[in-house]
Amino acid sequence: MEHSELTIRFNLRNPKSEHPSRIHMILRWGGVRLVYPTKEKILPDHWQFEATKRKVAQYPRPTVEVAGNGNIIDDLDKIKVSARKLYKDFCHQYDREPTIVEMRDTLNLKYVPKVTFYMSFAEMADKKENDRTADQYRHSMDVFKGKWSNLRFVGVNEDFFEEVKKYFLEEKGYARNTAHKHIRRLREAMKYANVRGYTNNIKYQGFK
Repeated sequence: MEHSELTIRFNLRNPKSEHPSRIHMILRWGGVRLVYPTKEKILPDHWQFEATKRKVAQYPRPTVEVAGNGNIIDDLDKIKVSARKLYKDFCHQYDREPTIVEMRDTLNLKYVPKVTFYMSFAEMADKKENDRTADQYRHSMDVFKGKWSNLRFVGVNEDFFEEVKKYFLEEKGYARNTAHKHIRRLREAMKYANVRGYTNNIKYQGFK
């Protein structure tokens, strides 16, 4: 399937400010537009504006003051390259273009400090009021971690659950009830992560 081209530019949030202004990344694809705030800031006086009435910002001027705060042009170029790769990877993985929400979430997972699958699982276990219950959830986490140490949120799907069932029942020889308890706790861990915005993967919901 052919996907829309992603175009990217950078604007200042407050181009008339006397103080450093946040730099926004503007992404467009398939007729939609996403404004994504970067962590970069710059004084508007150090920003090269296009000759338009709206003063749409393009790139910062390489002044001495900007250079003193690091090479902001290189930083913006790296962000642009990364955003293009994230867009391309999403299209390749799902064979479709992302929605605005999905693209924002994808960028957040890249630029916001990451909570990994097992970090989230452990966080959920720690919140259990009963110590015995918490230990049971930690045990389930260790069972999964022992086999799938690098498991990521995106990897939890129906194929993964089928692999889990086969591993538990055939390789480990677990009773069905034991296997079901571990799987149920994994599904609960995914739901916990979804509610807190750690992932937008809901494919686990289709597995019974």
